Amino acid sequence: MGSVPASVSAVVLFSVLSLLIGFVPQVESTREHESMMLFSHITSSWYYLFSQAYLMVTLAMVTARRAIPFKMQNIGFLFNHLGLLVLLVGMCFGAGDKEKLVMNLPQNDAVYRGYNEDGQLQELPFALRLDEFRIDDYKPSISLIDITSGEILGEKAHAKQFLVDSGKTVKREDLSIHIMKYYPEAIYMNDSFIANHKWGSVPAAFVKITDAGNRETRGWISCGNFMSPRMVMQLDDSRSLVLNVPQPKKYSSRLTISSNDGKERKVLLEVNRPVDIDGWKIYQTGFDERMGKWSDTSIVQVVKDPWLPVVYTGFYMLVAGAVVMFWKGRGARKGNETDDLTQKI
Repeated sequence: MGSVPASVSAVVLFSVLSLLIGFVPQVESTREHESMMLFSHITSSWYYLFSQAYLMVTLAMVTARRAIPFKMQNIGFLFNHLGLLVLLVGMCFGAGDKEKLVMNLPQNDAVYRGYNEDGQLQELPFALRLDEFRIDDYKPSISLIDITSGEILGEKAHAKQFLVDSGKTVKREDLSIHIMKYYPEAIYMNDSFIANHKWGSVPAAFVKITDAGNRETRGWISCGNFMSPRMVMQLDDSRSLVLNVPQPKKYSSRLTISSNDGKERKVLLEVNRPVDIDGWKIYQTGFDERMGKWSDTSIVQVVKDPWLPVVYTGFYMLVAGAVVMFWKGRGARKGNETDDLTQKI
């Protein structure tokens, strides 16, 4: 098991299966999926488990052969191979012990339960209360729409999207579109929009469109929301101008975390900036998209992975092994250069 043929075959088998996971769509391995495409549930198959075990056993055997008897010149090799073994063990066992729960947090309500991957409620050793949810949006874009098909005209890539702002002009097909007014927050009143920052306001723009014959059309467009209707500007029998829903640039939640011992902790939770509490990590994942920037609900995911320190340990061992082998190789090159110089002298 510690021989070269065993090592090569273990690496090849595991690598091929890992590549197939990336190329073949994976589904949950249940009875109704047994007749589906071959290699469609690799991660839960017996042959993937065998490949993992085979690779870990050969790694352990190779490491043991080099470790006994112990020699300092083998330290880089041992760090690399033992680190990879620890990394694989942590990932393998961590996959089964990892817990993921999704929590919907209404504003000012304490929530201490979340939904697991099976849709069942599970209690947590702490409670979360949403104190404030905030979204910062990008400016909305405008699009020319084919009324019949619903397709966007004159835009083949997101890079060509035109973000609206007062005074801007853009060309779309044979049209010149000029933004005369843009309100990031407005309310509809008396067949027009007025700037207003009250709850439920919506982006709106007053545009002037000039066609190839210098004919002008003016009017309001708005993406609408749960309170205001969407305003579309129909240009002719086949085309309409619309204001798209703005995309969120940044959203965050101010939370109060209450632990079982009665202690409270106030935190700011942002995307890609998780918060740690009692071995759990809390991630900002979503909000009520129907309400948009006025959402009073935050969606978070809490994750517990007890094997994560083991995975980090294996990773750091791999890095340490790479550093040791780099310095050893550097020293060997210097030694060879010195020997060559001595021979020449």
